[in-house]
Amino acid sequence: MLFRDASRFIITDEEFEKFCKAHSGNNCFVAEPNNIMKSSYLILDEYMRFLNKGVGSPTPSILEVGVKEALKDVYWDQKSFCDRGGIYEWSKIAGDHSQIAGELDW
Repeated sequence: MLFRDASRFIITDEEFEKFCKAHSGNNCFVAEPNNIMKSSYLILDEYMRFLNKGVGSPTPSILEVGVKEALKDVYWDQKSFCDRGGIYEWSKIAGDHSQIAGELDW
């Protein structure tokens, strides 16, 4: 198994806060600290496997088993995903940022 060592990219919470403060004036800036991002994103690697972000091995490839089956083997915080606005309605009117609730359709 290939191990990805990203330790050289680690920053402290204080460094993150300083960065956020420096860039807070940008209209497109969205700050997402590690505690929100860590488990609320589904991340695929180059083999189309969901990554478990430090808590286990990658899932089988979605090309081999499909998305629904692969999701059974990945830790994913669905509540945090929804809380951070992860469900998008692509047809909504620009500027309408209302929360969309409901089940995800795979």
